Amino acid sequence: MLLLAQQWILPALWDLEISISYRKTEVLKTRLSSPLVQFHYQCDPSELRGQPIRFPSTEGLTDQKQIQFTNRILDSIQRGLLLEVDHTGIYGFRQDDCKVFVSTSDLSEIRGPESRQLDRNTRELLLSFDEYLRGMNNEKGMATLNNLYNMLN
Repeated sequence: MLLLAQQWILPALWDLEISISYRKTEVLKTRLSSPLVQFHYQCDPSELRGQPIRFPSTEGLTDQKQIQFTNRILDSIQRGLLLEVDHTGIYGFRQDDCKVFVSTSDLSEIRGPESRQLDRNTRELLLSFDEYLRGMNNEKGMATLNNLYNMLN
């Protein structure tokens, strides 16, 4: 009898899948491997830290009111949001004048009572890996991780 050992290749702690949606329309989906991710729209590249992710333009959107609203938001974003992944969790650092709201609720509830605005120039915990693992034991952790949304306003 021959037994084959399965080898599991685990992703690095900072292997991330990033998706950006404008009003439930996905405009960007990518995978990257970096402990620092800088979400930005219009800024000098020398000001960026980490792997840059530029917010997509409104090209491809058809609703003129949505295009106008999204362009106003994009125009307020310079360096935007810096995400940092370390062994304890995922942290957010809001930069410049843009507003960042975080929630672990469903996207449709982003402005509900659970969402909160990140303070500017402050490193804030967005997702604790310890809490996530505890939640996995309670079968809630996967929902928590899958529903972590960041909304720039």
